Amino acid sequence: MYSIINIATFLSRRLLAVVLCCLCSLAVTADNDKAELRRLRQQVDELQARLSASDRQRTADSLAIDSLTLALQRLQAFRDEFVRQQLVGQCPDLRQPFSAISPDSLQRYANRLHRFEGDPEADHLLNRVALFSCYQQLADTLRQPLSVPFDREAVVAASHRITQQLKPLVGIELTEAQYAEFDTIDIYLTRYYQGVLDFQKLIADVDAQTKSYKGSNDPDNRDFCQAKYQRIVTERQADIERRISHIPYLAERFAVYDAAMQANPLQLSDEALCAIDEIKDLKTR
Repeated sequence: MYSIINIATFLSRRLLAVVLCCLCSLAVTADNDKAELRRLRQQVDELQARLSASDRQRTADSLAIDSLTLALQRLQAFRDEFVRQQLVGQCPDLRQPFSAISPDSLQRYANRLHRFEGDPEADHLLNRVALFSCYQQLADTLRQPLSVPFDREAVVAASHRITQQLKPLVGIELTEAQYAEFDTIDIYLTRYYQGVLDFQKLIADVDAQTKSYKGSNDPDNRDFCQAKYQRIVTERQADIERRISHIPYLAERFAVYDAAMQANPLQLSDEALCAIDEIKDLKTR
C-alpha cells in the first residue's frame, strides 16, 4: 500500500514538473512569437510606407508626363498652325498668266500644303492650285501644234478650243491675264499658216538671187550674195518677226538658216540644207 502511494506521488510530481516546463516553454514561445510578430508588423508598416511613397511618386510622375504631353500637343498644334499660315501667305499669285509660275514650283507648294488637307482654307487653296495646274497643262497642249510641222487640222482644233470653250470662262475660272495668254497662243496659231508661206517665199526669193553663184569660192561673190540676202531679210523683217519668230518650229529653222546665210550663203552646212528642205516640204493645204 505504501509503495503504491509513493509511486502515485512521484508520478504526480513528475507530471506537474512536465506541465510547468511546458507552460514555461509556451510562455517563452509566446514571447518570441510576439517579438517576431512585432518585427514582422514593423516590416509590413515600412513596406506599406515605401509602397505608399512609390505610389505617390508614380502619381506625380504620371501627372508630370500628362502635363508634358499636353504641352507638346499644344506646341505641335501651334507649330502646325504657324506653318499653315505661312504656307497660306506664301501661295503664288494664281491670277497670273500660266507661264509666270513654273509647274515644278507649283507642285512643290501643293505637296507642302497637302499635310493640312481637311483644313477649309488649305482645301480651298489646293483646289485653286489644281485648277491653275490644269489650265497650265492645257496651255502647253494648245501650244504643241506650234512646235511641230504645220498641221492644219491640229491648228484649227486648238484655235477653236480657245475661242469657243475658254473665252466664256473669263471672270469665272480664268482671269483676264490668263485668257490673254490663251489669246496670244491663238494669235500664233492663226499666223502659222502664213508664216510657212512667208518662210517658203523667202527661201525661194533668196535662191533666185543667189543660185547662179552657189559653190563659188570667190569672196566677192560671197559678199554679193550676203548683201542680197541681207536686203531681202531687212525688207521682210516685220513679217519675220510677226509670223515666224513666235512660232517655235519656224523660229528654230530660221535661226539655223539665217546663221548659215550670214556665214557663207554659197557654202551652206548640212544642218542649214536640212532646215531648208523641212520648210519647203511643209504642206499648207
